[in-house]
Amino acid sequence: MVIAIKLEEVASLFSEGIEPAPATLSQRRLRRKALLHESIVQRFRRVGASLAYAAARARAPELACGLDLLTRACPRSGDLPDPDQPLAFPRGFCALATDLSPHALLEAYSRGLSLFAPVGPVGWWSPSFRTIATPGEVGNCAAAHSELVRSGLEATMDTAFDEILAACARPHRRGGRLGFGPKLMRAYADLHEAGLAHSLELRRPGEAPVAGVFGLSVGRVFVMEGCYGPDHLVAAAVALLDRHLTAWGYAVHEARLGLAPGAGAPRWARRLGFRPISRRAYLERLRTSVSAGRPARWTFDPQLCEALAVARLQLRSSVAM
Repeated sequence: MVIAIKLEEVASLFSEGIEPAPATLSQRRLRRKALLHESIVQRFRRVGASLAYAAARARAPELACGLDLLTRACPRSGDLPDPDQPLAFPRGFCALATDLSPHALLEAYSRGLSLFAPVGPVGWWSPSFRTIATPGEVGNCAAAHSELVRSGLEATMDTAFDEILAACARPHRRGGRLGFGPKLMRAYADLHEAGLAHSLELRRPGEAPVAGVFGLSVGRVFVMEGCYGPDHLVAAAVALLDRHLTAWGYAVHEARLGLAPGAGAPRWARRLGFRPISRRAYLERLRTSVSAGRPARWTFDPQLCEALAVARLQLRSSVAM
């Protein structure tokens, strides 16, 4: 199933100036290279977090994605595995990802495959269940807007993608987020340049983001691949993002959040309304939702949530009267 999008036509939307970066394209690329670099210490922490997670759950072969996977079927360049037929062991694993180009990733995600590689080679996975919500049923955008006002924060979109990506790539013990390495970071950055990966950032005016999320847009499906920041701010960011997905006609809002395949959603995501569905149900919803989409730079529209906040205050006033 191929989505007919000419990436070269939208890539020009992501030239200099999208992020608060240097003036020239070469300088911006150097900045991105520095941001997406993983030091030896960071790599040690990522590998250590993954191995500790695996040891605690006795699932090392499933999570390490190491030498054992190299003995399994590796697709030829350009081929993609069937997400309906993953291996029983490692559970949910389909094949090694040999092509991480934007075209290949878009095709794979439109089929229902997902990437995972906290340690070792990058693999295509199809978990037995996925955590999704229907846009419009996530959290409370008016409450999220009020949280921003109280915290003195502002929300933006696609203005600090590299910073959010680099922050989400680091492992976090809370919530079981295992992180990912430079190879995946570069793949997601290329998707951003093609207008298919996006971020929502929360920050104080003129300062670096203090929280945010990033993900991939596939037709009318948005897959959140990572989150960064305190849980209450991440929840606010997700609610604000969902309000935009609703206004833009999206059908599925998935929360992967850097978790291991098959891991349950964090508590704040469940409170927002994200629920697990089976692989079969997810693939069926995906087949009816991969058309259209918004392959371009995204811009935050504060009026979407301000209108809800005003309506909420008016409703409270009328009830009080």
